[in-house]
Amino acid sequence: MIKENKIKVGDFGICFIPGIERDTFTMEQVGPKYYIAPELLRVRADEITSKADYYSVGKILYYLLSDGIPLEGEYYDLDNFKLSKLHQNSKYDHFNEFFSKAINSHIEDRYNTIDELIEGFEICKTYFLNSDSIS
Repeated sequence: MIKENKIKVGDFGICFIPGIERDTFTMEQVGPKYYIAPELLRVRADEITSKADYYSVGKILYYLLSDGIPLEGEYYDLDNFKLSKLHQNSKYDHFNEFFSKAINSHIEDRYNTIDELIEGFEICKTYFLNSDSIS
């Protein structure tokens, strides 16, 4: 998944691409337990937006930053799941703002566009890389 310090993610075969016909049947529920957006379990596939993918990207990023701990629900900010506690390093708290807008059960509170998501991640990454390590 990581090559030359670049993260590579594959298999977005069920993602939403506006204007493209979906391979998923309208009433079919799909997605891995820990990464699926909650609305995919509640609404028809033709009512899903790209915000469901932003949720999954947030969950994947959490998994990568936690060294492989799957995040159930939106509990990134609970003590047992805080990255800063897992790594004994408070600089991981910089990602909480990103998670709050990506891993959010309220669709309207998620990033609105992929550009917003990327910008949000870049801001968190910059703060993380430029912060001193504090335990």
